[in-house]
Amino acid sequence: MESIRDPDDELMEQLRIPEAEVAALESRRDAYVAKQRAKSERGWAKINCQAGIALAKQTHDPAFALLFAIYDLIFTTGKNPISLTNVALEPYGIDRYVKRRGLPRLVEAGVSSTVSKLICSDMC
Repeated sequence: MESIRDPDDELMEQLRIPEAEVAALESRRDAYVAKQRAKSERGWAKINCQAGIALAKQTHDPAFALLFAIYDLIFTTGKNPISLTNVALEPYGIDRYVKRRGLPRLVEAGVSSTVSKLICSDMC
């Protein structure tokens, strides 16, 4: 008596990836993951920008507040670099005086070369 072959078995056999290809894909994935880990030696944390700005205001740290506002603007606009205008910073409660005190501290910390160019053109 002949056994009846299930069509799904044939399809699965045709779709099966050879072991050598699976091993090659896994090694590529492992190399990619290792490369990404090597890129960021420091860990990352998700922080609510509004909460960060509130904390910065409580600690009276203009650079910290400005940094969170910049990250939130990048995230919400989807653009990088961004225009760091007083109007753009107004919703975060950051005025031009906070911006003026905070930007030089961000440059000292090495946050961005764009910030550095903005300071030199506006304040130097």
